[in-house]
Amino acid sequence: MLGHVVDLRDKVEKLTSQVEQLTEVVETTRPGQRRRGLFG
Repeated sequence: MLGHVVDLRDKVEKLTSQVEQLTEVVETTRPGQRRRGLFG
C-alpha cells in the first residue's frame, strides 16, 4: 500500500517538472505574449 503512494508521488513530481519545462518553453518562444495571470 505504501509503495503505491510513493509511486504516485514520483509520477506527480515528474508531471510537475514537465509542466514547468513546458511553461519555460512557451515563455521563451513567445516573449510578447506572456500571460502572468495564468501561471502566477
